[in-house]
Amino acid sequence: MGNDADYIRWVYSNIIQVYYIVDSKELEYFYSGINTNPVGASPFFEYQIIYQNLIFNKTISLIGLLKELLMDGYCFTSSVNEFYIPNKEFYHKRYFKHGLMVYGFDDETKILDIAGFDMTWKFNTGKVSYEEYEKAFMTCKVNERCTIFKRKNLKYHLDTMSIKWLLEDYIGSKNTTERLRILANPLKGCMFGQEAFLAALELKDNIDYRDLYTIYEHKKVMVSRLTYLAENLKQTAFIEKLDCYSKITGKVYGLLLYCLKNIKNNVKSDKVYYVSKIKELLKEEKDILQNVIEHL
Repeated sequence: MGNDADYIRWVYSNIIQVYYIVDSKELEYFYSGINTNPVGASPFFEYQIIYQNLIFNKTISLIGLLKELLMDGYCFTSSVNEFYIPNKEFYHKRYFKHGLMVYGFDDETKILDIAGFDMTWKFNTGKVSYEEYEKAFMTCKVNERCTIFKRKNLKYHLDTMSIKWLLEDYIGSKNTTERLRILANPLKGCMFGQEAFLAALELKDNIDYRDLYTIYEHKKVMVSRLTYLAENLKQTAFIEKLDCYSKITGKVYGLLLYCLKNIKNNVKSDKVYYVSKIKELLKEEKDILQNVIEHL
């Protein structure tokens, strides 16, 4: 989808807000407020759901099902045991459950085309044999949903009003679900926007590098969004703020690398240090995004 102009415009228009669920300690991007990362949130895909037990119980053939779906234009995502997936950190080392997408196959070589995080934790494509994928799926030990989806014929124009509203909610740490009551009652027990990022760091016993990665990813996507706005709306304000925001993104990335280095060296991360640094960067970010809002 990275080359799909309509999808990119939808992401830039709508995937801005974040929230932290206090009870489950989950930091997530905000979609529609129904639940964490709801399956049917994106309007670009036609979705179907099955549960892994249907395949665990040998009711249907896993590889046979995959080939039928792939030939019909669908992709297939599920949790797998990465012990059996090549180019993964835990390949032939230990059990590790993680999501994986299958998007193609070659029946002659009996190879599946897959997409997910590689051994360096960068999102990438790869290949796995039918045999190893089946072992990875069947030893996953969970009855989670498998998502089957394909692209719908949908066009989408950049929505600057949505960007403005969501940026206001993000820097103001507002509960966006207050404006989406037609979908469900507003979410309770959650922190939104910049406060969500701080809560993810402050309310856990230790710093989780995955939360730092989410913060970094959010900033990196914002840089892409500002670049797109500068190029398409011809606003000099966006160009002026882009360099400042890029520096914030680089600083967050530096914190992430420092955390990963500590993990590798078995050094406990200083939570106070990370929280203070992120607070400083969020304050800088708020000033920049306030200016962006004024020019939308």
